[in-house]
Amino acid sequence: MARRMTHVGVVVRNIDEALELFTKVLGFDPPPAGIVDVPEAGVRCAHLPIGNNWIELLQSTNPDNDAAQILKERGEGLLHIAIEVDDVDAEVEALQAKGVDVIKVPPIGDTIDYTSAFVSRHSAKGVPLELLPMGLVNQSMRKLLGLEIKDEPLP
Repeated sequence: MARRMTHVGVVVRNIDEALELFTKVLGFDPPPAGIVDVPEAGVRCAHLPIGNNWIELLQSTNPDNDAAQILKERGEGLLHIAIEVDDVDAEVEALQAKGVDVIKVPPIGDTIDYTSAFVSRHSAKGVPLELLPMGLVNQSMRKLLGLEIKDEPLP
């Protein structure tokens, strides 16, 4: 069961230009950690805080990953909406039993050390959903941003 939205992922061609637009033109606060490389995911990203959530700008550094393929097919824009669920495995099983196209994603490194899943665009009315384990994404984001690990919203 969905508990809360954590972030919205936006795929961009050039993260430096996107960051300039979001902060200097659109008025978002700058990302606390600046631009972060996540080699295990093949992306450079910046996390713009907004309330207890964030906008995640993603630039692919791997021409074969999903972000690069989506950018090639559709251009810049919404990549996913991320929500926390009580139990990723149980949610995947329940959704698949209902005929929903959902793909489980195993941990991919020290920072992203949890299993997640993606509900496909065509199964979610054009909006891909990233399913994340309750609480763990906050801890992983804190690691990624070099912040103290604690159970409270990101700064």
